[in-house]
Amino acid sequence: MVPAFLYCLYNNLAFVNLSIFDPTTYFILLQLRVILTGIVYQCLFKKDLSKIQWLSLVLLTVGCIIKELKMEGGIQQQPYSLFISLLLMLTQILCSCLAGVYNEYLLKKGQGVNVNVYVQNIYMYTDSILCNLLLWITFKHNENKSNASETDIFKNYMVMFIVLNSAMYGVVTSLLLHSLNSIIKVFATAIELVLIAVLSWVLLGYPITLQTMAAVCIVSCSVVVYAKNPITKSTLPSTNHDKNMINI
Repeated sequence: MVPAFLYCLYNNLAFVNLSIFDPTTYFILLQLRVILTGIVYQCLFKKDLSKIQWLSLVLLTVGCIIKELKMEGGIQQQPYSLFISLLLMLTQILCSCLAGVYNEYLLKKGQGVNVNVYVQNIYMYTDSILCNLLLWITFKHNENKSNASETDIFKNYMVMFIVLNSAMYGVVTSLLLHSLNSIIKVFATAIELVLIAVLSWVLLGYPITLQTMAAVCIVSCSVVVYAKNPITKSTLPSTNHDKNMINI
């Protein structure tokens, strides 16, 4: 139930943040979750990150700053201030880190270690549906009247396509964490940044400026540097599970 609630909150915040940031900015900021996971582990296990790992953190920060240099003017046109927008993004990132770590724990070492991964996915999605239903009832109760678009939106085939795509993404992620390792997931994240920038330009018309290209390159480099220098078995408690969890 805990990872299901975190993923529920993460997914709902994703829609809010995508309405505030353009897709490339959104995914660049989202890469903070890679390094933030390392920081959480440093605090939790009292282990220091190496210099090369801190270098990746600096590179990631520089990449985000470069992308955000001229973003504030656009944010002011949105219903949220810059501070609130970044706070919502940080909350989403924290949900991603905590949910990812706990989910891999359940897949590899938790009580459900001997349960089929597809059965675990059924449990996860069932709990997520209940959490989303609870959120919907909570916020719906505070509204004065019904909004017809809430039901009409399901008549749009694109909505169902997004739901199906997200479900497939969740299943593939669980299989990756269960069968492979988190380093491959991090490399996929770096490639995702480049693809998002290109698709945003092709489908949505967002220009690929030199500023965006520089930010994508720097953030991708930081992810690769961190992936090649993860926290090893000697710097964490002596379980292979903990070694794999650090790179979520």
